[in-house]
Amino acid sequence: MPYCAQMAATLRHEVLPRAGDTVRLLFRNFPLAMHPWARTAAEAAACAQDQGDEYFWELHDYLFAQQRELKPANLREALLRQASDMAGFDRRTFEACLEQRKTVAKVDGDLRLGNQIGVRATPTLFINGEQIKVNRPEQILTLLKEIGRRDAGIGN
Repeated sequence: MPYCAQMAATLRHEVLPRAGDTVRLLFRNFPLAMHPWARTAAEAAACAQDQGDEYFWELHDYLFAQQRELKPANLREALLRQASDMAGFDRRTFEACLEQRKTVAKVDGDLRLGNQIGVRATPTLFINGEQIKVNRPEQILTLLKEIGRRDAGIGN
């Protein structure tokens, strides 16, 4: 997951601010079985998103920031502690969502989609449905500009 954390930071702090409002980031869960708590974390992040996108991103960022300390044995406690620290967030609703695994279908749907479109590792990026094989901010921004120009019919 360190690569996912690095890509998330790159996209949110370097690419999106420079790309402006011409780009929309769509996040899909693709928890890998090799990460023992990734599935639970994905379901928890989806539970947070049920209360608002801002809560999803707050929990998402927390999970990546704490990934070295988190283990299956302490994950639930850490999630609930973080939920208590999020302003305006309903911890009871979140806890019930976790208990009842209400977001299993959402995560399963993301996994099915990822498998259908050829995701084999994370992070994997797509622009307008096309998988891209770059990861540096400058490369991503260049591709976004090229695709934007192509879609606008400029330079054809």
